[in-house]
Amino acid sequence: MSKTRWIATLSIVPLLSLGACKKQETTGSGSVAAGSGAGSASATPSDIPSGSSCAAAADHLVTVFFKPEMDKLDTTDRAMGAKVLTAVTAAITTRCTEDKWADTAIRCEATATTQEALKKCTEPPGGLTSDQTDKLGAAISAAAATVPGVAEANKTYLDKSKKTEAALALNQLAKNAKAAYITSAEFPKGTAKQLPDPPCCAQPDHHCAVSTAWASDPVWKALDFQIDEPNLFQYSYQSDGQHFTATAIGDLDCDGTSITYKLEGSAKDGQPSTELTEPPPNAR
Repeated sequence: MSKTRWIATLSIVPLLSLGACKKQETTGSGSVAAGSGAGSASATPSDIPSGSSCAAAADHLVTVFFKPEMDKLDTTDRAMGAKVLTAVTAAITTRCTEDKWADTAIRCEATATTQEALKKCTEPPGGLTSDQTDKLGAAISAAAATVPGVAEANKTYLDKSKKTEAALALNQLAKNAKAAYITSAEFPKGTAKQLPDPPCCAQPDHHCAVSTAWASDPVWKALDFQIDEPNLFQYSYQSDGQHFTATAIGDLDCDGTSITYKLEGSAKDGQPSTELTEPPPNAR
């Protein structure tokens, strides 16, 4: 595993499943009130040993859920990884202490060895509250980001993730175009409207919203192509039936500098083929 991917994973997926499993809190008989932060003694699971401290819980969580991934790093990258683990351990300990985690939650965190077991640490009775879980996730991300090099590694990873969207989409377009050629001996003809529209940087959250215009454009419809989730690129397509060019253009940082993925298709002896040209590695 690369340093970039591991550090980014630590930053954007705080405590793995913990951040994703929000406790559903209710009030009334038989449930834990929001913000109570504690479970009754009768709710303590009998198989969880008593006497666990915040520090012990933090050390256990980092050792079980983070250190195995760090051990996959190259030797030269482990120094940064070790600093991240130290910072994260301190952050967990601080949140546990200052947010007054329930004793049952501390014991659960100090003994969980699987993702499923960790999820139960945020469930009633006696688990972390939603507010405590949110604070924990934010603290882990913030702690990791204080280590020199982590912010840069995380940005590199996120930039690569953004670019992946265009490559995957154009690869799907290539499959659809070749399938159409095999069926009718030509690629779908015409010039498709550039979609989504307007440009993504002009839309909320700098993402292109899902558009219904794909289905009303005859060329996109013939290609059976559309983007059905918020995205970062605008797509175009033009073909004379025997050749086509498709592009994905996006300004990932919304700084006025766009990158372009270009897909070209042609056919020789009745066999369609495509070639994808990606932007330079450091472009964004």
